[in-house]
Amino acid sequence: MNVNVGNSPSNPFNIIFHGSVDPRQSRAWCVQDLIPQVGTGLLAGQWGTFKTSVAMELAHAIMVPAGEFLGHPVIRRGGILFFALEGQSEVAVRIQGFIEERRKSAGPQPFAWVYQCPQLLGPKSAGEIVAYARWTEEHLRERFDLPLSMIIIDTMVTAAGFYKEGMESDAATTQAIMSTLQLVADELGCFVLAIDHFGKDPHTGTRGSSAKEAAADIVLATLADRNTNGGTANHRVVIRKSRCAPAGGEFAFRPRIIDMGPDEAGRSITSVVLDWDAAEMPSPLKVQKPPKPSLRLFLRILDTFLADSGTDIIPFAGGPSVKAVDVEAVREEFRRQNPDVAEKSKDRAWQRAINLAIAENIVASREFSNVQWLWRVAQSSGDSDRPL
Repeated sequence: MNVNVGNSPSNPFNIIFHGSVDPRQSRAWCVQDLIPQVGTGLLAGQWGTFKTSVAMELAHAIMVPAGEFLGHPVIRRGGILFFALEGQSEVAVRIQGFIEERRKSAGPQPFAWVYQCPQLLGPKSAGEIVAYARWTEEHLRERFDLPLSMIIIDTMVTAAGFYKEGMESDAATTQAIMSTLQLVADELGCFVLAIDHFGKDPHTGTRGSSAKEAAADIVLATLADRNTNGGTANHRVVIRKSRCAPAGGEFAFRPRIIDMGPDEAGRSITSVVLDWDAAEMPSPLKVQKPPKPSLRLFLRILDTFLADSGTDIIPFAGGPSVKAVDVEAVREEFRRQNPDVAEKSKDRAWQRAINLAIAENIVASREFSNVQWLWRVAQSSGDSDRPL
């Protein structure tokens, strides 16, 4: 059967019929069984978990001959365009550290970076990013005879262009950003990876709306155990989501400082590379239970109210100011978001969620000015490592 699959008067909607595409040829890879050739992804983690270093490791693997990342071979070797919006002075030394330490290639590499990025919420941002990339790819092909395989944006929140509080948690706004990245990927035929931040509790995933992870083809997470002094250990990369491979795989690494030689003044320059070694993993691996669904819902609603309508109060005389909300507003929204649950079940779920949040020191509650207020404990203490 001869099936027309192109856009034509006989097939105006570009409908594809089974049998007209070889399924074995329909999936193109950048990194085999991990990162598609065209698509979008997130590399997220809390601060101090070496997100950018992992991104540099991935970039290096894509640039060099016979590269691999997390044990997966690179299929589409090519160049990298890195939008460096954070840690700008570190870009050159970081990528050079991986180049020299891995010793898979010498001389200039197909890696380019820029210190600005069109705001992702801008109406013309996709076209503007494509313009940066087209110019870069032209020079990559001239100098290295390689295509542009990946764009990395460090970080998404800096590039987004949020202009009012609460936008990062808005699903429509987040979806617009992810759609922009997908437009760029489709137009260029490459993969776009955005580096992003986790919330204070890694169980809840990437900060802000869940629409980010939902729209991504792959989500990689950098995790570590942290102490109260800010030190980290047991570093690992987790495949949090993948459209085309099982999620949940963990890959342990140890950050290692290397000497890059002296600068013009004779001072030693150092950089960080990653040693991939399962010995760094805890044994047995401690698996923390994720928050219960009712607690996750409660915290998500509370965070939305705090961002959109939180009020600064001083609940204790002489104490710090906290951003708080009326407990009744949160309770009513919690009930509304359980439309198919019996009334008594809604009340029990609410009571379990708020009791657990208070017992775990996640939130605090106090009556003040005839209103029962709720607020995040971490906001009053300034301790960024307290759980969500």
